[in-house]
Amino acid sequence: MARISAPLHQYYLNYRTASGKLQTDKNYFYADPDLYFSYRVNSAVKLNLNGGLNHALGDILDVLEQPVQLSYRTRQLRAGILTKNRKEYAALQVEYKRPLEFWFAHAGIQYTYHTHNTLSSQWVEPDYIIHSQVASPNSSQTVSSQFSITKQFQPIRTKLTVGGNYTWRKTRSFSRTSGHLIMDKPTPSAAA
Repeated sequence: MARISAPLHQYYLNYRTASGKLQTDKNYFYADPDLYFSYRVNSAVKLNLNGGLNHALGDILDVLEQPVQLSYRTRQLRAGILTKNRKEYAALQVEYKRPLEFWFAHAGIQYTYHTHNTLSSQWVEPDYIIHSQVASPNSSQTVSSQFSITKQFQPIRTKLTVGGNYTWRKTRSFSRTSGHLIMDKPTPSAAA
């Protein structure tokens, strides 16, 4: 079984701030393809593959130059530029089932790549909680995998499951104040 879709998105932005410093009249067109493929190798093994691409743009609050009061104690400051995010992802999963022998297994691996043009921050003052955004291109890559194997023992009504996962992540950001590339070391983590 296969499914392919590619929704098209249009973002039309036409604004000018009261001070006249920021203004734009732009059209953004994006295609966000999505793929899903499922294949049964035999009666016990099934493969699932999916992947795609997503785009997101911020809203009109991104370009405001003054703080926005969100609630009684919360204010929001934006970077003055339109927030743009992009996400690429792919995943492969393998399922193994032998119901008559009570064997079940599952394994998978996922890859995700995010890019953003702003960083979010938050700080607390005596009267307010302030959320802000800073213009700073950044990206992150994540690779994660997991597996589990289950065996049921009917005579003693017991189920035994063994599993584990592993995640690797790398982030990059660019600081405009110092002009240097800041790259975090990859951070692997594992559990069993």
